[in-house]
Amino acid sequence: MALEGDGMKIWITDGSWPVFSDTTRLRAKHNALFGLRTRYEGLVDPDVPRGRATIRAERPEDALYLEAEWVVEFRGGIERYLREPRLVDAATQITVQGMIEGKWLNRLLGTGEWRPASIGNNLVAAGSGLATSVGALDWGEGGAARIEYRTAAGTLRTQEAHLADLRGQNTLGLIREALRVSARAGAGLDAINLGAVGERAAAVNERARIKPAAHLAAHVAKERLVRGILAADFPLPPGGEASLVVLDSTGNVVGEGRLELASG
Repeated sequence: MALEGDGMKIWITDGSWPVFSDTTRLRAKHNALFGLRTRYEGLVDPDVPRGRATIRAERPEDALYLEAEWVVEFRGGIERYLREPRLVDAATQITVQGMIEGKWLNRLLGTGEWRPASIGNNLVAAGSGLATSVGALDWGEGGAARIEYRTAAGTLRTQEAHLADLRGQNTLGLIREALRVSARAGAGLDAINLGAVGERAAAVNERARIKPAAHLAAHVAKERLVRGILAADFPLPPGGEASLVVLDSTGNVVGEGRLELASG
């Protein structure tokens, strides 16, 4: 759970092929790895800090892995789009900021639930972000969000998301659907996360890890993938801190954040 920071209500997106039991499945589809086409799903994290946060493990076996992702905020506010999601189109002006989605990967084992692994571990970068439009996300504009931290073994671990990876991912459909289901729930919303897109964004996206399990049923493949990553042993260690830096297409810093995993 996050111990400090100003909280935002953010729709958190999962675009992987397993269907989880505690998420809301959207009508919007996208292209996953190996040509698979699947529906987005997700849920709302009601308290996501901006800029800096401290996370504390709640279970002895907790292992925190970090994913570099994007979050969309609406210039002028989100309220009118919650009232009428179809107002969002390619010309809609947005600000895109980098985000760390923390995953207690061990909590994905032996369950069909996604919430325990994914909520309360997230951080949005502070800064001006990238001013763009919804349509431009499909055109592959430049920009990168990079997470770095030292593992317990002292090696540098990097996860990196690129705006160009969003090309062809049906972000317009995802945004409209996240607005629709959030408005129906009536709990309010500040921003929409776009999920882990691109091979370097998350360990679970790496083709070399996914390929051996690609022929298995979705949740069986998920179990094998997660166990392999846990065995490789490169989570953020207790007492460790991860940095998030967001760059625009010219290399200027437009967002920064720090996520600490409390020791003890």
